[in-house]
Amino acid sequence: MEFTGERFIPNISGEEIEIEHIQRYHFAATAIKGLTVLDAACGEGYGSAILAENAAKVYGLDVSSEAVEHAKGKYASPNLEFLCASIEKIPLDDQSIDCVVSFETIEHVDEEIQHCFMNEVKRILKPNGYLLLSTPNRRVYSDDANYHNEFHVREFYQDEFITFLEKYFGNIKLYSQYFEVCSNIENRKDPVADKVSHFPDKQAKYYIACCSDDEIKLPLKSNILVPDNNLYQSRNKRIVQLQEEEEERNRHIRVLDQEIAKQREIVDEKETEARQSRKELEEINDELKKRKSELKELQKKYENMCIQKQQNYDWCMYYKNMAEAIQASRSYRLTQKIKNKLIPVGSRRRNLAKKMFRAVRPVKQEKREKTAVEKIAARKSFDVLYLPERKDVQVSIIIPVYNQFAYTYHCIESILKNTRNISYEVIVADDVSSDKTQKIEKYIKNIKVIRNEENLGFLRNCNHAAKEAAGEYILFLNNDTQVCTNWLQPLVDLAEKDQQIGIVGSKLIGADGKLQEAGGIIWKDATGWNFGLGNEPDLPAYNYVKETDYVSGASLLIRKDIWDEVGGFDERYVPAYFEDTDLAFEVRKRGYKVMYQPLSEVIHFEGVSNGTSEESGIKSYQKVNRTKFREKWSAELEREHFENAVDVFAARDRSRDKKAILVVDHYVPTYDKDAGSRAVFNYLKLLLDMGYNVKFIGDNFCHEEPYTTTLEQMGIEVLFGANYAQGEWKTWLLENQDHFAAAVLNRPHIAVNYMDFIKENTKMKVIYYGHDLHFLREMREYEVTGDETFRESAENWRWKEHDLMKKADHVVMLSEEERRIIKKEFDIDIVTMPIFSYDNFPEGRIDTANKRDLLFVGGFAHRPNEDGLKWFVKEVWPIVEKKLPEVRLNVVGSHPTDAVKAMAGNKIFVRGFVSDDELAEYYAKSRVCIIPLRYGAGIKGKTIEAMYNRIAVVSTGIGIEGLPGIEKIISPADTPEEFARQIIQKYQDDGALIQAGQQYIEYLKQNFSREKMSKLFADMLG
Repeated sequence: MEFTGERFIPNISGEEIEIEHIQRYHFAATAIKGLTVLDAACGEGYGSAILAENAAKVYGLDVSSEAVEHAKGKYASPNLEFLCASIEKIPLDDQSIDCVVSFETIEHVDEEIQHCFMNEVKRILKPNGYLLLSTPNRRVYSDDANYHNEFHVREFYQDEFITFLEKYFGNIKLYSQYFEVCSNIENRKDPVADKVSHFPDKQAKYYIACCSDDEIKLPLKSNILVPDNNLYQSRNKRIVQLQEEEEERNRHIRVLDQEIAKQREIVDEKETEARQSRKELEEINDELKKRKSELKELQKKYENMCIQKQQNYDWCMYYKNMAEAIQASRSYRLTQKIKNKLIPVGSRRRNLAKKMFRAVRPVKQEKREKTAVEKIAARKSFDVLYLPERKDVQVSIIIPVYNQFAYTYHCIESILKNTRNISYEVIVADDVSSDKTQKIEKYIKNIKVIRNEENLGFLRNCNHAAKEAAGEYILFLNNDTQVCTNWLQPLVDLAEKDQQIGIVGSKLIGADGKLQEAGGIIWKDATGWNFGLGNEPDLPAYNYVKETDYVSGASLLIRKDIWDEVGGFDERYVPAYFEDTDLAFEVRKRGYKVMYQPLSEVIHFEGVSNGTSEESGIKSYQKVNRTKFREKWSAELEREHFENAVDVFAARDRSRDKKAILVVDHYVPTYDKDAGSRAVFNYLKLLLDMGYNVKFIGDNFCHEEPYTTTLEQMGIEVLFGANYAQGEWKTWLLENQDHFAAAVLNRPHIAVNYMDFIKENTKMKVIYYGHDLHFLREMREYEVTGDETFRESAENWRWKEHDLMKKADHVVMLSEEERRIIKKEFDIDIVTMPIFSYDNFPEGRIDTANKRDLLFVGGFAHRPNEDGLKWFVKEVWPIVEKKLPEVRLNVVGSHPTDAVKAMAGNKIFVRGFVSDDELAEYYAKSRVCIIPLRYGAGIKGKTIEAMYNRIAVVSTGIGIEGLPGIEKIISPADTPEEFARQIIQKYQDDGALIQAGQQYIEYLKQNFSREKMSKLFADMLG
């Protein structure tokens, strides 16, 4: 039989275990002479054979058919019979057994089976029969040794063992088995004991219980001496060896202590420098804030000056018109004639009169600067606005109004100024206004006006006007708003992105520049929060696309078909308030989402129409309608919403049922510049699709564009800014840690800044995503360059990467080669993750007719790319150029160094950074992509990307490293001659280009599918 660790096998299992097991059976053999015995869970059968030497009859029973067959063949005897059965159902007659022996059995089964076994023992035992049962002492065997036996299901402490047995037997005698110099089994109360051990009973490694309903008269004892056993000597030898190892370690520790002291001095010096740098940074930030504040003040003054200039112009025109009217009047002409006769022009009397008039003219009083609200309200001049003609309307903008013409005009003026690339109509729903709104068509052309015959109130006015909407979408917009640049396009784009989105709302900003609402929260008691009210609108929490409980009707976009399905605003809320919240709940009830779009910014002069007090006027309906809303949606509120102000983290984006994932990298992924960023960007999208609430920290905490906004528009909150950079991310994480399933830490030099804090302060899983083995890359660069700096760096990275891998719950690398190296170097198992994953793959025939030239792709912030290109230009390019004089080389990649730029010329073109669309064109028109890397580590993203674009690849072994089976379709070329030969051969063979493209796609389908990556993440995240 093969030893698995579950059953003892003589001469295989180990010296100490062998002594323990055999001693127990010899101990039992002294008490069963002439009896009928059952050896329950007999295993390999050696114990049953020992018992059969003294017993009249022995049954050996085991659940393993393999063990039973083995025992029958090895230990055949007339009085020994082996049975294959479970201890739950023993195939023996009632009261047929004198003694049941069961050593190391009871702990291998659960509590239910343990009791079942004891009932079976009681059934088959004769009235005066007894049970010999052994089990490990859990305190010594497991707790003190900090050991877990994977085959043990339920172990016992001493008191538990006795209590368990007392349920079945009236008399119990407990024996202790332990090692001293020899191994002893004894009961100290027995008169036959020939020595008194000072070994405490509770420190025994095993207990053996003798159980019976009759009086136990068996004076059992066992001491075993094994003369040929060298266990004691080997233990002493090992102790001496360990002492020597300890002394060696102590010497090493002393050396390390000295090194640590030196490093601490360096750290203290660096910390002093860092404190000074932080102080300087704080001073710069303070100065920057001061300058920003001054700039805002100047901007305000400039705006006020512009408004004052317009007002002055309006007044000038007013007085000019008045003067012209006066001058044209008959009375003025008559008095003017009289004045000219009494005080002729140029006379002394005329000059004296002017001086007297100036002396008595009243002094001009200083006026306080008007607020934005007052400026709009005070506006007198309204130029004619020309809205675009309504053709194929996509969005119907409905503005419900009751008087307040100046605000309505200002709102529509801002729409005209700030709306581009969207076909829209403006519908003014006039609820029987009495001001200039009655003549709004005179001031605004191409507008649609719906006039009510009687005052309907806000809610019914909206419902009535919506019937006239021609657009695919309806957008309700308060007239006391001012829309900002490109406000409408993001709303529509988000709705178009997902047909399950029913409503999209804007970010509302007050006239003071502070945030008014970034989506709304409704609590269980139906009270609500305007999330972010009074905060700065550019903070991270307010700038990512998210689901929300509701969005304000001040700027609310809804699909018209959904509006019609719902039936508009519920008229139980007439005249106003809670109708927008109710609409959000109705839409969500039908399976659609309500979303917040931060790129759509709208300034809301709240309170202009209805005031701000809930105690009077139409605003008082806010309290009344809250009660109606709570009654209507009580079940949803109870099921889906939190108590007031509880768990804002989950309430703000409706992530109650989502686990959050924190992803940390060096900065927001610049996915169009380097493969590492593209890999991170790829799995960020995957995690979102898997239903996780993703949060992102870039270690530089910069708001780099357009990349930060790209993540935010995907629904990822990106933590940026000075506060987070100075450590606020730690507070944020501690406050919200219960929501997080895991953190994904990228790259060793970044992960090291976060690993210890997260592991020591939270219960989050940590996934270390290494990208590649830095120590391996540095060592390979040393082997190529001979620079000792890289060898020293490699050793430093080896230690750091090993430490990170030990601390992480899961380690992710990108190649099978790295898996092999890590297993060999560190004995750590890792997850091999595809660097990219694809849902769709290119199809159709490859057009070789329009393909020409060679292509190199790689960012030059990564040293191996520059080194590889230098090698290619110096060693390979002259061979290729001689054979293919017409060929050109396009070098594409961000951050080209001066050395790379100097390569330009001689049909080599250094293009630098290009967009994704431009890169796709280069792939489409090039014949061969070169990957001449001489060192590096991990999967090379450029290789996968080239294969996906079906362009023939010529690469060194480093360029295709870690791709399983890749050599079958891309042969490594590590000499200049072989590299040039493959370029020339593939360049001249259209069939080879087509075949390579087809092979690449099949390879990617097998190894780089989205499904494969999803499963790997799901397994790690549980």
